[in-house]
Amino acid sequence: MTGKSWAPEDLARGRSQALVEVREALRFVEESLLGGGGAWVAGAEAPSLADLEAVWPFHWLLGLPGALPGDVAGAEGFPRVWAWVGRWQEVVSRAKRANGRPESITGDEAAERILKAEYAEPLGMVEEGDPSGLRAGEEVLVYPTDTGRLNKDRGRLVALDGREIVVEVGGEGGTVRVHAPRHGFRVVKVGEEAKL
Repeated sequence: MTGKSWAPEDLARGRSQALVEVREALRFVEESLLGGGGAWVAGAEAPSLADLEAVWPFHWLLGLPGALPGDVAGAEGFPRVWAWVGRWQEVVSRAKRANGRPESITGDEAAERILKAEYAEPLGMVEEGDPSGLRAGEEVLVYPTDTGRLNKDRGRLVALDGREIVVEVGGEGGTVRVHAPRHGFRVVKVGEEAKL
């Protein structure tokens, strides 16, 4: 397998552009999401799904030695972000200590547990008046609107609202429910995908 070799100046240009993007993302979190002075996103009293969605790239980048120069993304320039990432790490560490070491199982054991599990949502939780016109139980395709749109999950529509799509897929061996966010994904009735 051969790949393109990059000239050092191209790598440096790419890194400098990436640092501009990271710095702007840090600035957004510092001033907007954490700007109200609270410990968590939007001034929440405890960590929420908003924190989980927002923290992971910063947690990852700030934890990589040498990934971000201090003059670009240091704690001095973004004190709220660094403190927030530290609080998040402490919450995760406490949860790990409280819950112990995760059980290690094989792939076959995981598949068996998944196929035997009860579902959290009953059939028919399709929001009335959804602009798609889709109904619970219809056979649909779900796929991302950007990269990966050639890989479509086909199944029976279980739940649909403004935030989430849930499709039941499988056969004789059992079924699983595939969850996808509504944003960035398309859901269409089987046979109607060619019309788009």
